[in-house]
Amino acid sequence: MAEEQVELTKFQVLLSEERARLEREMEAFRSDTGKLEGDGRKRTDLGAADGSASLSEREREMGYHDQLEGTLKEVDHALRRVEEGTYGLCELCTEPINEARLEALPFAKLCIACQEKTEG
Repeated sequence: MAEEQVELTKFQVLLSEERARLEREMEAFRSDTGKLEGDGRKRTDLGAADGSASLSEREREMGYHDQLEGTLKEVDHALRRVEEGTYGLCELCTEPINEARLEALPFAKLCIACQEKTEG
């Protein structure tokens, strides 16, 4: 039991660190995009070539933001599972998720076998 609690604490720390990292990245993203949009230039005021490049850049920025937001939600979900006592169990088959997988991806919801089934 004590060993299990130590492992749970280890993953809770990993998740908390990942959450803090994501929050820093989101804050930096907001700061950077705020500077771009706050410099007085409107993307639609640029020339045609620059405008299309800016649109593509904006799409990449929004994709990155969405990715950060999605990962943050996954981390929060994993932290709730720690509190509920279900962390580390596959959400489909309820078998334990391999520790190496959790170390690589602490917010993993599925074991490798179930992940492969959902992708294939």
